Formats: sequence, structure tokens, C-alpha cells
Amino acid sequence: MKFPKLSYDKLIRRGIAITLCAATLALVFGKSFQSRALFDESKAINYQTFASRTTVENSVLFIGTYIIHKDALTDDLYEKAQDSAAESGQNNMYYKSELADGNWFFLDTVDNGIKGISSEGLPESIDTINPLYVTYYVGSDGVLRDAKTMAGLNPFDIPDPYNLANLPELDPIRTQYTMSEGATSISQEDFLSNRNSKDSGNLRSDVYYYQLLSTFFSLNLRDAATDKCDTQLANLNQSYIALKDAGEDEKAAIVYDLMSKVDATRRLLIMERLSEMDDNLLSKLNELSTGTYYTPYGNFKDSSEDKNKDNLPDYLVDLEDSTKGDMSSSFTSNPFVLQMFKQLGIVSNSSGWWTVLEEYEADKEKRAEEANEDNDDYVRDKSPSEYPFVQDAAIIEAIGTAMENCNNSYNTYRAKALVDSDDLLQHFIYDYSTQVIEQTVGTTVGGPIEFLQHVTNIKEDKISDQEGELTYLLNTLIPMASSRYTTSSNAQPGEAYVAATSEGAKKSALEDQKADQEADRAMLQFLIEAMRQRQTAETALEFVNERITITEGLLSALPDGEYRTYSASSVQAHIVWLKEEAQKIIDSDESLRSKLAELLARKNALQDKRDGCLDNNDLAGAKKYDALIAAVDQDIAREIAGGASGSQDNLADKLVDKALSKLADDANADLSGIADALAELGEDDKLDALADKAEASGAGADTLAGISDAKNKGDGSGVDSDALLAQLEALFGKSLDEMDEDELAVAGATCSRLSRSGITPADSLTQIIVGKLVDKNNRFTYSQYTENASTEYISMETLSNCTDFRYFYDDSKAIATMTKGSIVYIFKRGSDEMHKQDTSSDGEPLTEKVAYQGVVFLDEDDTQNYFNCEAEYCNKTKYAICLTAPKQAAVKDYTERLEEFFKEN
Repeated sequence: MKFPKLSYDKLIRRGIAITLCAATLALVFGKSFQSRALFDESKAINYQTFASRTTVENSVLFIGTYIIHKDALTDDLYEKAQDSAAESGQNNMYYKSELADGNWFFLDTVDNGIKGISSEGLPESIDTINPLYVTYYVGSDGVLRDAKTMAGLNPFDIPDPYNLANLPELDPIRTQYTMSEGATSISQEDFLSNRNSKDSGNLRSDVYYYQLLSTFFSLNLRDAATDKCDTQLANLNQSYIALKDAGEDEKAAIVYDLMSKVDATRRLLIMERLSEMDDNLLSKLNELSTGTYYTPYGNFKDSSEDKNKDNLPDYLVDLEDSTKGDMSSSFTSNPFVLQMFKQLGIVSNSSGWWTVLEEYEADKEKRAEEANEDNDDYVRDKSPSEYPFVQDAAIIEAIGTAMENCNNSYNTYRAKALVDSDDLLQHFIYDYSTQVIEQTVGTTVGGPIEFLQHVTNIKEDKISDQEGELTYLLNTLIPMASSRYTTSSNAQPGEAYVAATSEGAKKSALEDQKADQEADRAMLQFLIEAMRQRQTAETALEFVNERITITEGLLSALPDGEYRTYSASSVQAHIVWLKEEAQKIIDSDESLRSKLAELLARKNALQDKRDGCLDNNDLAGAKKYDALIAAVDQDIAREIAGGASGSQDNLADKLVDKALSKLADDANADLSGIADALAELGEDDKLDALADKAEASGAGADTLAGISDAKNKGDGSGVDSDALLAQLEALFGKSLDEMDEDELAVAGATCSRLSRSGITPADSLTQIIVGKLVDKNNRFTYSQYTENASTEYISMETLSNCTDFRYFYDDSKAIATMTKGSIVYIFKRGSDEMHKQDTSSDGEPLTEKVAYQGVVFLDEDDTQNYFNCEAEYCNKTKYAICLTAPKQAAVKDYTERLEEFFKEN
């Protein structure tokens, strides 16, 4: 997929990171495969010549031997460009700036942001750029072109997946074969010369190895499956170029992503044949390399020895037949008969790879006769010479390393390939993608490309076609997700539970089943949230309220059985989430806060329905409506707090009466919503009276605690947000607009802590300051990690921005590295360990596993331990602030002083 357009600061930081990242990762991890040096200068052109033939656009990056427009940079192109840097030795990254009349800048020396690539910066001499090699050019149109011919290319044909000699996974074997880092092939003569085969006495063994290796690297692993991928990729590439030309960038990005998946599929097939199948190519090469087809004289063995030959793919048979040859002429294969023929003067016309062995024997015999020319007693030994097999340990080891490399790549390509999934969104992406891939011909994109766009945007939390995505959510995704969740909620214990024989195993089975139900709930909630983001507030609220009613009905109708309590806890949690979602919608739209009459009418209607259930002795139905009424009570309380018209005293009295009525039915009733409403109305006397009456009526501890919490939330009600802002600015000695980014971050964290302590005026001020922090791209501010509400995290990128540590990550973002001088901390996504210096070192335990949500996150306890930073999750926002040690002290001081101010007022 296409990167978002890079900001100049990010572009510069990325450029500076390339060389350092490459050096650091090579030092820390080593390379997955051997370092490559296969750069072919004949396929490149120097920049001076290239620029004389082509108009090189501004805003392009020179990475390795690739020149790529910054708006056309993709993950795949970036990876290929980095590889070309390693192959060519052109490790510096340059930028041709549109802010400086097209001058080039070496990004490693740019240390003052956008100014550094403008007319104020120091440009690189064109004499530095001119000699550099260029192999590929990608302009703003996003089309990859051969730098020598400017012909359009398919970016996924680089490197050729079928040329085994160019696959980096096989470099260890290729290096043993060619005895060179650069060559991809070698003649038999040079192979034997490099190994000193004749003088070492290992000629026969080395000829055997040459046949195996030279044949191996020439094998064709294509078949109908890879041919299908090739055709699909060619069609998609034509469509991609047409879409780019037509300016349909979003569809082009979708097609490019499909190309990457098809390419991953065909490369997956190659890796599968190399190392994963039962009869895989590298295992066969390893077997043959131990000498299984070697003979000490005469012909080597071949596929005729394999009883399973007819069931093997052609490339395995070809490898087995690599040692097939007639080393004893066309007359006979018996070495004793061959000697007789020689004595009779019958000379073979043999020619082939085995000729070198016959010549060696002839030369050996000639030298023996010359040495014994004066020895009348000399009798030539007519038996064939025997040469035991000399196994090459280096080749065997190289094959083992290559197998591990191929296995790693197999897993990488499997993760990138298009595969179906139980995940609802991924299933639709798979289904639509398959149709688009199969129905695209030439420049015409086929299949449901619009639906694929919709589901992709929804999955990536991106709004593009708001109306189309909303319709798709309401008509397809949410009904499907709702059906899945209803089915999993109403399920009986599964087969694993039925088969379990112990209580522990049964419990484990039920917990696993609950995990599946929770996955369905998470998907449904994600889609409802996606709907809310695309729908008007009023309609979204209506939809969510309908979902609350539906879900409460689901809860009341759950079937009895061993799984019911597990299912109920999930459904109850979903109801809570829906109510919170409804409140988010209300808070987001002022017009929704003045609907008290509508809420009261709805409550009356629900009460009538509840009374009808009681008249019919339907206790379960009455309980359902009681829950709905309680939800409306919460909404009414919020409406009252928002300033709706009516008699406040009368409403407060009614709230107290309602609370007492609930206590009569249940001593442990939750009165926190009513108590919160009274507190926000400023009805402290009635709140105290409610507390006294509740205690006298024998209310439970939780009920009393809810009332007490509401009373405590009243602190600071005599001070409004304007007064708080004035006091805050007085502490800093300047206004918010005058504060620098460090001071504004401290101010935001201070207000957040006041807000979390129950000081209401700090709520709105926190949101105002956080808004300023986000608008200014404050380096201490980041989006909260939302997958674990019980723990606060800090993103690695933010830690790098706030400290002296530099943050690097691999292309899959699976491994994050923080470096500072000689200090290297390595964090693996999903791991609960940190490694120092390199991954082979003993891991240090982390408090929580390393998390990922677009970027890598680290738990606050661990960031405090390694980086002396803590997180402040800004109250009632989606953002957080990273606090270094000095800022922690400042926030603590300001918070204490402002809390004292509130106590005094």
C-alpha cells in the first residue's frame, strides 16, 4: 500500500536513519542472509547520463540505485531500494528539493528540519551525484521504469523469483558454488581450479558436486500455479499503470496491494518447493550432497535408482539426473570390459561433463607408463581406479543455512499472501480481492473493486467514501457481525468441553469458547464505531439505542447451561460498551443534550410496557424493561446536568424519590447515576439526604460508595474553567499561546491529573490544551494505546522524540531498536523480554508484552525503567503525553499547587 505523504521532517528523519539503521541492524542482528554483492553495473547508468536523457522531477529520493518520488514511495519500493544500497555500496540517501530549485541534499547532514532542504540549507555538489549508478526511476506517476530504457516494469519482478542464483535465501550455497560474492555461475574448469581438485585427489568428488550445484541453480520451478500468478500479476500491473494515468490513486493503491499479495503467493510457492514440501528441493540436494548417488568408479547413480521417481516433480528428477552420464563410452559400463577395449585399441568418442575424469585417468596412466618405461618388470594394473567420496562439510552447512533462510522467507511470504480468515473483515477482503484478481484483464480492473475499497478503508480506520462505506457497514458488515455474535452468545458448550474429562479441562474449554465470543464482540464493536464515525450524531444515537435494546433482549434470552455465565459476562460487557458509545455520541453533538422531553416520553412508554409484563406475571420481561428504564434514567440525569429547562428542585426531588424506590426493591441497587446527576446539579443537601436515607434503609456498601463518589466529584465546583486557566497561566507566567512545546505538554498533563482527580473545570481545559498539542504535532504527544485499558503505554517513536535514544524498526515493524551511543535495546513485538546489544543475549523480563498499534508501544513501568519516562493518559481524550523526569517533577508541583487553589476556593 502507498505511504501517506511524508512530512519533510519525517522524510529527513527517515533519510538520516537509513544508513544508521542498516549499520545498527547489521551489527545487532546480523543479516538474515549473507551480505550480497551482486550489483551488475551493465544494468545501470550513471546519474549524469541519466539526467541528460530524462527530466528528473523534484521531490525525489535517491536511495541506493533507485530514484523515487516521495509521493510514490511504497513499502516494497523502499525495501528494494535499501537492498540496492547494500548491493551497490551507495548507502547515502539524497533528496532533490523543490524548495531549493532542484538542488540535491545529503539527508544525513540535514539537522534543522525543512530549512535544511530549502535555500537556507547546504546543497550537495552535483559532482557527488553525477557518478552514482541509477537502475530504476519512479516518478510522481508511481510507475517503475528501467533507468536505461525508461520502459515501464513490474516492480514485483525484481528480483526474478525463478532465478535461483539470484535468490538471497540461497546465497550460502551460491557462494560455495562460485567461491565468489559476486558471480552467479561458474564453469566446470574454474570450479575445479578453485578447489585444486586434481592435485588434492578429490577430482571425482568435486565433479560430482559441480554437477549437483550447477544443475540445482539452473532448475525451473515454474508450473501451472506460478504461471497463473504471473498472468495475474501482469494484468494487475497494466491496470495499475492505467489507474495511475487516470488519477485514480486510491484504486491504484488497492491494485498495487493486490500485486504484492500475488507476488507473495508465487514466491511462497517457490519457497515451499525449496524447503517446505515433503519432497523438497533442498532436502534432496542435501541428501545427494552426502554422496548417495556417488560411485568410486564408473558411472554415478541417477534417477533410475529412485523407486518413487514417477511421483516426483520434474525438477527433483532433473536434480537426480544431474549425475547421469556415460563415463565408459557407448560400448559398455563395465570397467573391466572397458579396459579390454582399450587394450584392443577401441577408443571411446565420449564427450560431456565426465570427460575431465576420463582425461584424468588417461593422463594418470600415461604418467605411470612413462615413469616405468625402463622397468621391464612393470605390469599395468588393469583394474579400474577407485576414488572414495570426500564429503564437503562447507557445502552441507550452506544447504542447512539456506533451508533455514527459505523457511523464514516462507513464513514471511505466507503472512503477506492473500489468505482467507475467520476474521470477518479479512474474509471479505480475501473474497473481494480474489474476484478482482481473477477478473482483471489488461488495463481493465474487474470484480467488486468498490466493495474492496470500502472494506479496506474500514479495516484501516480510514474514511474515504463516507456514504458508500456507511451503506456497506449498515447493509452488510454490521448485520453479519451481529449474526455471528448472536450465534456465539447463544451457543452451548462446544466439542472440546464435551470431550473434556476433568474439571480443569472443561473450564479451559469454556474459556477458549469465551475467547471466540469476545473476538466476535470486538469485531461488532469495531464496526459500530466505524458506523458512528460516518453517520450523523442523531441517527447514530438512534442506531446505538436500538442495539442496546437488541442486546438486552439477547441477554435475557440466553439459554441455560454450563456456558451461560461465560456468555452473559460478554453480553453485559457489550451493553456497557454500547451505553458508553451512546454517551460519546451525545457528548459530540450539542443538539442531543436538549431532548429531555423525548427521554421522559420514552421512559413513560417503557414503564407502561414493564407494568404490562407485571400484570401478566412476566417477571423476565419486567426485568428487561427495568434495565432499559435504568438506562433512560442515566440519560435523563445527563440531560438535567446539561441545563435542560424545568424546575430543578422538582426534578431533584423526583430523582431522590426514584432512588428510594429502587432501594425498596434492592438494597444493593446502583444509585451512582442518580447521585452523579444530583451532584452536577449542585444539590448537595439532597445528595446528603439521599446518603443518610440510603444508610438508614440498609443499603449495601457498593451502593453507599457510589453516592460517596458522587459527593467527592463536587470538589472545585465553585471555580470555572476560565478561572483555572487564569491560575495555570499565572503559574507559567505566560499564556497558552506563548508556551513552548515543553511547557504546553506540562500544562496538558497537569490539567489531565486535575481532571482525573474529579475537578470538573479541568475537563474542558484538558481537551483545549490537548487540541493545541495535536494541532502543533507536539513531540511529547501521541495517540493512546487502546487495546489494554488497564495499562498505560508510550510509543517507541515518541520516546525517541523525547529522549536521546534513536528509534529504528525493521520493515515488518516486528522488531524495534532503541540506541544511544553504545547502548542498544531491542524489543520484539509481542515479546515480554528486552535484549541488550543483540538478540542472542539473555532477555530481561518486561512488565508487559511489547504492544503494537500502528507503532510499537512499551508499558509505562518499562519506559520508566529504561528511559525514565512515564505516560499521562489525558483524561477524556484519545491522546497521551510522554513525561521525562524533569517534566514529571514539574507536573507534580503544578498539580499540588492548583489542588490547593481549589481547596481554598
